[in-house]
Amino acid sequence: MISNPSTPLRWHSFEAPPATETLALIICEAGSLPHARSFAAHWASLVPGCAFAGLETNLAYRQIAFAPVRELVEHETKRLGLDPLQIVLIGFGMAGQRALDLALCNVLGNVSAIIVDLPPDGVVVGLPPAQGAFRFVQHHRDADPDGRFFEELIHTLRRSAIDIRTMILPVGVGATDRAIQTFLVELVARASRYHAVERSGHGVSSRAGDRA
Repeated sequence: MISNPSTPLRWHSFEAPPATETLALIICEAGSLPHARSFAAHWASLVPGCAFAGLETNLAYRQIAFAPVRELVEHETKRLGLDPLQIVLIGFGMAGQRALDLALCNVLGNVSAIIVDLPPDGVVVGLPPAQGAFRFVQHHRDADPDGRFFEELIHTLRRSAIDIRTMILPVGVGATDRAIQTFLVELVARASRYHAVERSGHGVSSRAGDRA
C-alpha cells in the first residue's frame, strides 16, 4: 500500500501480470476497498496483460487538489512502464464522477474511463480534446426519472467529439456486470493496441478520426 500524506489517497495494487500492457484503476471511497478488490479478481481473467489497482480517496468533497492525484498515479504507472493512454479508470456513483473529473480535466493525460451510474447532480468540469474513450453504464434512477440530466451531459460531451458509448439499463446485477465487462474488454484492447504501436516505435495519431 502506498499513501500520499498530503491528501487522503491510497494506492493498492491488486493484480499484475508478468507483462503488463494496460492498467485498470478502480476509484473507490475510503473503506470500500474490498469491493474494488473483488471486482478486480472477477474481471482479471477477461483481460490478460491488464494490471488492476485501487485508488482510495475521500468522495465527500467535489473539489479536490488534483496535483497529489497526478503525482501518485504517475509514480505508479511509471513503475509499470505505462503511458496515460494505457490507463482505464473505473468508478461507480460518486467515484465515477471523480473518474470523469480526472479524465476531462486532463489530470492524468488521455486516460479512458468506464463510469457506472453517474450521479444526477454531476457537472462536466472540463472539455479537452481527449484521446481517451468514455463508456457509461447508467440505470434509470428516481433522482433523474426521465434521464434528462444524463442525456444532456452525453450531448455536451459528444459536441466536443469525445469518443463515447453508453448503455442504459434496467436495475439488475447481471446486465450491469455484462455491460461493464464488454466495455472493459473493449478499452483494454484499445489500450493494448497503443502499447503495441509504441513498442514498434511508430507512435499514435491524435486525430479524432484515428481513434478506435
